[in-house]
Amino acid sequence: MELLHRVLLIDDDETTNLINKRNILNANLSTHVDAVTSGQEALDYFHQIENITLPLDLILLDIQMPEMNGFEFLEIYKNLDPKYKANHIFGLTSSASFYDLVKIKTYVDITDHIYKPFTTMDYVALVKKYF
Repeated sequence: MELLHRVLLIDDDETTNLINKRNILNANLSTHVDAVTSGQEALDYFHQIENITLPLDLILLDIQMPEMNGFEFLEIYKNLDPKYKANHIFGLTSSASFYDLVKIKTYVDITDHIYKPFTTMDYVALVKKYF
């Protein structure tokens, strides 16, 4: 199993970010985890890490956020310079909305989805499957 260098959590719920970050770090499969609470903060993050050499391996993106939801973020993300792009993006969802799950599949930048909050074992399974 590959060790991930950098993971970015994008979720408007700080408690969910805290739980997910703890579960990622407990898996001992990622060296660095950052968390932001909005799509705009994520876009700003890309400019802040411009000179960081650790690659962005994974983005975990909340689909339902106020102001800029995950789908709106993806519309901007798809036009970003490839140097900012992650190897994989997973949509985070707490709902089983059929509409959201179908819509996620229409974005080429999204690998799949994962339900939140996820457990350490959920994260390990994701890394085993995709990395």
